[in-house]
Amino acid sequence: YIISLLGRHDGSSLVAEQNRFRNYYSVSGAWVVSQEEFFRNDILNYFKLRGSYGVLGNLGNLSPSSVSPLMIQTVAYLEDNPSANFGYMQNDLANPNLRWADSKQADFGADFGFFRNKLTGQFDYFTKKTTNMIFSHGLPGTSGMTGQVFENAGLIEDKGIELGLNWTDKFSEDFGYSIYGNLGTLKNKVVELLPGQNEIQMGNNVRGTLVPSWIKVGDAMYSFYGYKTGGLFQSQEEINNYKDSSGNLILPNAKPGDIKFLRAPGNDGKLDPKKDMVNIGNPYPDFTYSFGLNLNYKNFDLNAFFQGTQGNKIFNGLKFMALNPGGAAKNLNMDSSILNAWSPTNTNTNIPRLAYGDPAGNYSRVSDFYVEDGSYLRLKNFTVGYTIPRNTMDRIGLYTARVYVTASNLFTITKYTGMDPEVGMSNLGIDVGRYPQPRAFIFGFTLGI
Repeated sequence: YIISLLGRHDGSSLVAEQNRFRNYYSVSGAWVVSQEEFFRNDILNYFKLRGSYGVLGNLGNLSPSSVSPLMIQTVAYLEDNPSANFGYMQNDLANPNLRWADSKQADFGADFGFFRNKLTGQFDYFTKKTTNMIFSHGLPGTSGMTGQVFENAGLIEDKGIELGLNWTDKFSEDFGYSIYGNLGTLKNKVVELLPGQNEIQMGNNVRGTLVPSWIKVGDAMYSFYGYKTGGLFQSQEEINNYKDSSGNLILPNAKPGDIKFLRAPGNDGKLDPKKDMVNIGNPYPDFTYSFGLNLNYKNFDLNAFFQGTQGNKIFNGLKFMALNPGGAAKNLNMDSSILNAWSPTNTNTNIPRLAYGDPAGNYSRVSDFYVEDGSYLRLKNFTVGYTIPRNTMDRIGLYTARVYVTASNLFTITKYTGMDPEVGMSNLGIDVGRYPQPRAFIFGFTLGI
């Protein structure tokens, strides 16, 4: 039987003085069932049940000015003959009651070993609830300030599973191998936000024009909201027939080859961003995974490591810059896929017609045109090595020597059209054309003397 208790006293000057220090704790326990007298199993050799519960504090990316905002220079023109009067003012609103956010997490799992521990693994199920999260939001115009204020509020729920397996065996005394793999899932849901508030638009954007990420009650965090599309208009007749209940054209500036932006069910009027911008995906994958292989044959060794995700969405903001003539990247080279843009002789495509200035809003509207499947499988690392025999080392006065060649990011299988699907959550799943991870080859050797 195993039990562990942990307590900690954390402090930070980023929060209000009376809330700077908090006590946190965790408790964990395990039962090694396979060591019990009643447990006799020739197949299942090792079995341990375990669980844990703990509370931790979190400050996120809290600004140092959240409690004591810095003053900024300002200027005002006063009196009958206005002249510049310089001074300093507070642009962010201080919150004297700001406190730590709390995360309460429970984990239940098992470790096991089969067939004389040739097959080992672990399984975990976890739940996590984060309360008193730290949000920032803008200030009303009546405040006299244009900055922000930080507040504690909200509840976010996370739950998921993690599974890891490893098989280790030998074909012979000279030939050993191991195969391993991991699988993980994470389901995220926003339960509460600030009092009286059901949504927060995040500031992450593409060139200050496309702002797709939202936190909304009932959805996963950072879900993309935008228009759904119905392909490209193929004729002027199709545009003329796309009308609201009053007989007005829904997209009066559209031409053949422009995107058909759809209205949400229940809206029979004009296109309305408040009604028609709906959830078009989120950056959380259905599951992440990795697997690998280790081989050892006499003095040779080989290692291959693969990783990937399945089901996550990426907001491909590179399209805004690389397919939009006269847009944010005007006078710069375009992506080669622009050669497949719609034209009267090239109608079987999903890339809108070329039009300087984007008169129909194909690129300036957030829509599922930008949202792509970010699933991928990548050979992250591949290494082959050779260890020089010990008797050879003795003759030249060395203890060990190994030569090897390693390849990183050797290949990637994906349907994503951007430069690199390994976008992750660093920008909330928004790809703004970040530099792709390079394919690298390393030749080296290690010596022991």
